[in-house]
Amino acid sequence: MSLDKHLNLLYSGTTPLSLGDRYYAQDLIRDLLYGWDNTGQTAKRLLGTFPALLAGGIVSKGADWTHIDITECWGVCNYSVEHPNTFAALPPSKTSSDIARLVHATAQTALNLAGLATPATLDGSTNYVKLRYSETNGNTRTRARAAGSYSYEVVPSYTFYCNTTAPNDYDVVLATLVGDGASYMTIAAYTPYNIKKVYDDLDVLERIYGTSTETIVATSATRTILDTDTVHTFFADCSQRAQTLVLPTLAANLGKIYTFQVATAGGWAMLDGEGAETINGAANFIMYVAGDHITVIGEASEWKILSAKSFYDTGFTQNSAWTNRHLGTITVVTKTADANLYTVGELITEETTGNTWRIDSITAGNPGAFVVRSISGTGTFTINKKLTGATSGVSTIQVNAATLNQDGNVTHNQLRGMHQVKRKMFITDTATDATLADLDGADGGASAWGYIWYGVSTSAYLFQTGASGIHTYAANGNWADWAGATTGYYRATSEVNV
Repeated sequence: MSLDKHLNLLYSGTTPLSLGDRYYAQDLIRDLLYGWDNTGQTAKRLLGTFPALLAGGIVSKGADWTHIDITECWGVCNYSVEHPNTFAALPPSKTSSDIARLVHATAQTALNLAGLATPATLDGSTNYVKLRYSETNGNTRTRARAAGSYSYEVVPSYTFYCNTTAPNDYDVVLATLVGDGASYMTIAAYTPYNIKKVYDDLDVLERIYGTSTETIVATSATRTILDTDTVHTFFADCSQRAQTLVLPTLAANLGKIYTFQVATAGGWAMLDGEGAETINGAANFIMYVAGDHITVIGEASEWKILSAKSFYDTGFTQNSAWTNRHLGTITVVTKTADANLYTVGELITEETTGNTWRIDSITAGNPGAFVVRSISGTGTFTINKKLTGATSGVSTIQVNAATLNQDGNVTHNQLRGMHQVKRKMFITDTATDATLADLDGADGGASAWGYIWYGVSTSAYLFQTGASGIHTYAANGNWADWAGATTGYYRATSEVNV
């Protein structure tokens, strides 16, 4: 303990022994501080590491790249207090002591990182999001037997900091934060503290596993789970680009369970094994839609999927012919090798039409190429048109040829065979959901008509049209060619739920 009790709680008859003592008020103060410190020391003893976050305190990006949100939180840290020291003369001298103090902060919405007393450094540096106990004067109280008034605290106060200063015993650290104030922010939950158990007079440290979450919002680099990490649930903000989470070394993490979920859609989110380590026999698992998720467990030979949900959508893609055609995703060839200036998951826009797509993969070379899935527009690239990347800002790349579907496969990366993938193929004349026709309900009859699904692998399939195109029923019930057989659009989707 950093403080001693001074107050005498014994009685002489019906009168407290301390009553009338000229040090009574000072001893009450010390007694109050002793009680606070005793509570904090109890928490400190249980935690084994100090200071510590007890509950809450989840940090996330706010409305923009210079604000954060923080959930309600509780912690324990040091706090410096002044108190009476010696009473050789009046008034008594004072001194300062550190006490272990419980601190509680309310939820924060759009906390301005640039408006703090010591602003965050948003240039790629590592900042610490910290909570401190503080005393803030509130209301005032008029003195009963003397002139004037004094301020007093209504409720316990606190202060949030976010800066590059290394934390100390006065700081409950909630997270680390890296950002540039304009286009990206990476927030990582700070390592939780250990629980200390006392057994046969031996202090045994037991690591807490799986008590915190982390949202990946970086615009570059890959988040790799370390063997020493205690985070087990990860969320991906893919609004700017693709995000990759690499699992830790399998041998050192047998039996551990990790969950990865798409929080914000855009580019894909990929869960990847370390090196050549596999996930259900595959190198990685990719997700595209907000709410998609995967949970894996470390087994002796590889990571096994406990549950997974992934939905893939090509968007509307134009097709110039419906005979002997594999309908899949689009590969776009560029006039130069500049395709690698874009990033996977980036939104690209074609000049003039304003059509937009997301990049799923990039092939370097001269010329370069990239595979896309359509988000809006008609799924058609026009020769010599310039493309602009939303994140990279690159707007000098030109399309090498007018690009419709070129007999590709639908690459869904969902690690399941055809019998486990829920797949759909829609056709339309106008590239709108309002005029979709579901091909699962059509039947061609003769081999020259119709379509068939082929499983290429557990990550891809193709949709093959018949030699004479697609034959459907007309309104009168007779056979008829599909009205959009020469210039129509299609939209392929696939979904797995494990």
